[in-house]
This record gives sequence, structure tokens and C-alpha cells, in this order.
Amino acid sequence: MAAQSADEVLSVTRSLPAEHLVVLSVSPQTLAALASSSSTTLHQTLDRVRTWARSALHAHAVFDTTFARHIARQEVVREFHDRKAAKTPGPMLAGACPGWVCYAEKTHGHLLPLLSTSRSAQAVMGVLVKHWLASKWGKTPSQVYHVTVMPCFDKKLEASRNEFAPEEVRDVDCVLSTGELAQLMRDVPADATPVEDLTPEVAMPSLLTHRGTSSGSFLHALIADATLRYPNAALTSSERNNADWTDYALTQPDGAVVFRGATCYGFRNIQNLVRRLKQREKPLGKAAARKAGAAAADPASYDFFEVMACPGGCAAGGGQLVKGRAAAKDVEEIYWSIAEDLNELQRAEELVKKVEAELWVEDKRRTELLRTSYKAVVSDVIGLGVQW
Repeated sequence: MAAQSADEVLSVTRSLPAEHLVVLSVSPQTLAALASSSSTTLHQTLDRVRTWARSALHAHAVFDTTFARHIARQEVVREFHDRKAAKTPGPMLAGACPGWVCYAEKTHGHLLPLLSTSRSAQAVMGVLVKHWLASKWGKTPSQVYHVTVMPCFDKKLEASRNEFAPEEVRDVDCVLSTGELAQLMRDVPADATPVEDLTPEVAMPSLLTHRGTSSGSFLHALIADATLRYPNAALTSSERNNADWTDYALTQPDGAVVFRGATCYGFRNIQNLVRRLKQREKPLGKAAARKAGAAAADPASYDFFEVMACPGGCAAGGGQLVKGRAAAKDVEEIYWSIAEDLNELQRAEELVKKVEAELWVEDKRRTELLRTSYKAVVSDVIGLGVQW
């Protein structure tokens, strides 16, 4: 991972040819962590990062990744219905967490057909920067150096996957953790001559809020979709064994469950999920059923699991300034502090249509840009950046 470091970012941004551009994409979890440490708002923090990056890194554009997440959430919903139409066996498991994906590829290859192939917000942002914005700026993908800042060290693994390097040009050239960006901002002063800011030319909706979780809200995107399809259904939720496993059920007035999902965070819960998935084709005996917690504990009764490797989810990621669910409480509060802006959401929908028209008119091209694939691998090392 020598090419995935703060030193590499400084070295590259100081030696790029004059015709090249630098773009920085920052996750909302990172912004919330930085805001928590400096007692500022999310918008103020984004402005501070943008001002610093334009001078210190010569960044021509600084975005947050919530518009990319908006597209990623829509793609998960689309894929869910594609699978339903094709009668693909479930449940569907989120594939946006690289720690979880790496673990599944290296130890549980039989589960890979269950993983969602929709790209994460980081991967979608890479597509937007290298294949949409670059052309608007009159550049080729190789003339744009794209750096993302994530709450998770394993995002470095994701960016390094060959699937995200079409024609050997990576969609994300380098990933920094929240802690690495904070250290850079302390160590590298902004100079007096910032580069031209290209952000206004392609003003993406900023800091979009998505109801649900701070780990992408993929489950809640599916719940929202199901609610539109079943307007009379009622949503209930309950913690199963701990705060990192929460069940959700959408139930019709006649008692029929039309959608069931769960958030499943942390290795302990992942192990329990994997164990149950292994047994999903085996009928449970009475004693085993009582121990598992009746039908709701059977993965076959679920439609979707939002699986994340870190306990507490992405806001408490291993690359954040503070670690763990308890320590990340303030980060969560700031993450949810921004009010839902219906105008920004409407603008996001309009921009999605524009991106679709300019980037993927055909379904085949959309699949190439917004989906990925997995493969079982044999290794003695499980490359996870989180501490289980």
C-alpha cells in the first residue's frame, strides 16, 4: 500500500504536469469526525477542507461523496429488483464494505453470490470524477489525480482492486483515512496561491441527507422503496442481540411481512450471520430454533442485510479520529445534525438524470460503471484494516 499514503499524495500533487488536475472527495463520516474535533458544522468543515486543499494540495475541486452515495443507493434498489425478477436466491448482502468483502472472498467464497454487486459511494465517485467530470473539463481519466478521504483503512483495498482500474487507470488513485487527512492539515500549511476552483462548474448537491444509518443507508433505501409499493404497511424495528444488529420489518395490516432486513455490524455479528447462512438450507430442530430466536433469526426470512465490518458502522470506522461506537457518539450526532434539504434532493434527482444521459444511456454501460464482481481467493492473510 505504498501508493496509498499521505506521503504519496504530497509527492504526486507536487510533481504533476501542469495540464493535470487534482480532485479530492471527502466522505460525510470524515467531515463529521473533523467537525467534532474542531467544534464546527459539517458545511464549515467542508469549506475549511476545500480552502486548505486548493492551496496545500493544489486541488482544483473538492467534493463530499453524498451525491455518489445517492446514486449508489438507487443502484442497490435497482439490483434488488433485478434479483427478484430473476428469482435469485437471497438474502442480498450489502457489498459496500471492503473489509467485509475481503473477508468473504478469502474465507467464505460460497457466500459471494449473495453480495450486492452495486458499487460503493467511493467507487461511484471514482466513476463520476474520471468518466464524467474529466470529460467536462476537457481531460482524459489519466489526467485527473483523484484522492478520496474515508473513515476506513480498508477503502484503500477497494481502490486497489483491478475491477476499479479500467484500462489500467484507477478511478480512485489514492485513499486517505480521516486521521491521515487531519495530520496532513496540521503538518502542511496552505500557501498563498490556491489553484483555480473548478467546483462551481459542476456543482454537485452537497451533504445530502439520507434517512437510516450512517453506513450508507442502503437498507433504508430498500425500506423506502418498499414503503412506496406497500403504503399501508407499518415499519417496526428491534435490536436482536446488541446495538449492532437491528431487525426491521414492513408488515401489512393482515400481518403479512412484505420486507425484512437488518443492520449487521462488527465481526461478532458477521460470524453469527455467516453461521446462520451456512445452515439456511438445513431445517432447524426445535432446540436449535428456540436458540436461534424463531423464524426471524433464519436468514432465509430476510430480504437484505446491511453488513459492515466495524462495530458501530462507518462513523466509528478504523480510520476515524476516535475508535469504537461509544467514542463515536459525538460523530454520529454531528453526522445527523444537517437538516434534510428537499431542494437539494430534488436537484440531486435532476443531476442523476443528466449523468445517466451523458454517461450511461444503455443498461449495459450502466452495469459496467455501477456494478462490480467478486471472486474467491486463497490467501494466508485476511487483509482487514479494522480490529475485530
